[in-house]
Amino acid sequence: MKKTAMVIGVVAVAGAALARAELVVNGGFETGTLAGWGVANSSVVITSDSHTGQFGAIFSGSAPGAELLQALSLSDGVQYRLELWAKNYGLGDDGMVITIQDQVVFSDSPLGLPLEDWTQLQFDFVAANGAEWDIEFRGWDGVLGIVVDDISVTIVPAPAGAALLGLAGLTAVRRRR
Repeated sequence: MKKTAMVIGVVAVAGAALARAELVVNGGFETGTLAGWGVANSSVVITSDSHTGQFGAIFSGSAPGAELLQALSLSDGVQYRLELWAKNYGLGDDGMVITIQDQVVFSDSPLGLPLEDWTQLQFDFVAANGAEWDIEFRGWDGVLGIVVDDISVTIVPAPAGAALLGLAGLTAVRRRR
């Protein structure tokens, strides 16, 4: 009985860890560089302003803006979640566009995020038609800049999987009695 409960607990923890496995390389920019990212237009640099850790990436310059992009290996039919934190430093001539595999998931100009405050953005999507997916961030601010940090793509746990783990746990508890 104890072994069954222990195995179920290990499976539950392993399943949760797999669901939270990070797919983005250097999403917190903690290398102090843009390593892992493709960059178009050199007005994207590392900054000491960050949501967590020591570094973030700041977009400046004029529209159409600088680009950060990264190719991810994803599985068809699986639901993923893109999360990031963004901070807007100025009003007016600024904006940000986020695309996942050429599909715009966020586009705002002038940028409506609160000034000088971190805002979390989150987007769910299902991968299809190939294993290589590009995530792209384009930002511009002619005066001060837009900072992004803690960019993350993880698998969204399937409700059925969570229900099965819960059912297995209840079965183990019931057998124990």
